[in-house]
Amino acid sequence: MTVCRTNDERSLAAKSRPYNLVRPSFLTFLTAMRQIFRTLPWIHPSEPEVLQTLYRKYGRKIHVKKGETLKSGGEAPVLFFLEKGLAAYWVNRTTPGHTAILSLIIPGRTMGNITCFSGERVNVTSRTLQDSDVRVVKRCDLLAEYLRDPQLLLTESQQLIRKQESHIEGMTANFTLGAEARVKLFLRVLLAAYGLPLHEGDNVIPLLISNELIGDVVNLSRMSVYRILTDWEKAGLAKRNGKNLAVASRLFHDVYDWDDHHYTECDLEGYGPRSVFD
Repeated sequence: MTVCRTNDERSLAAKSRPYNLVRPSFLTFLTAMRQIFRTLPWIHPSEPEVLQTLYRKYGRKIHVKKGETLKSGGEAPVLFFLEKGLAAYWVNRTTPGHTAILSLIIPGRTMGNITCFSGERVNVTSRTLQDSDVRVVKRCDLLAEYLRDPQLLLTESQQLIRKQESHIEGMTANFTLGAEARVKLFLRVLLAAYGLPLHEGDNVIPLLISNELIGDVVNLSRMSVYRILTDWEKAGLAKRNGKNLAVASRLFHDVYDWDDHHYTECDLEGYGPRSVFD
């Protein structure tokens, strides 16, 4: 008899499913860096410089404490441009105790673009993960510029598409990859998004991240992430001091990319050190 499970039951089963860190070489599966588009999963490409100029021109700069909500459901005709700090898109869940991050927002990215222009509500909350510097930009100011220069509107539209591609890549990774592969890919994406090339020895992850935060991004429990990182430490693949994490380059030996078959430091438009604010 076939037993049908709900999505929540499948998610719970995935979180509790055991995994094997060490596999025979003929059973080793490759980890896809990107599977469909040219944007990275879980982290948007940075805003084009021409749009960043607009956001700085019209945006009112504010300082936001860690844990504060910027937008929930799309109630205001504004967008938020992150200059310093860290934020995230959280999917509003009805299941108690279960949280999910749709995308991490690092400096050089915006939040709330779609609801800013559409006026529609969405089931997503933008919230800071660190003390952050943000510019609040009104829809009316941006629309006036876009009417004067349609090329700006085209650039905005193309950027909105790239962000949705990133969301699709993230959901695809969470749906198709195993637990260990998802954690590995997330760490590789963080290095790539900040423009940090792999080198021999320790590669320091550019964010102070907790097991819980990693789990919220890759749809795993905090304990599942803890077990994976502990196994990596025992194997000499990772070192951890509190929330500081460093990983060996050989951890990523099986990461490939659909566009060049084996992921290297290929061209990643919208990612890299130019998008990071000191």
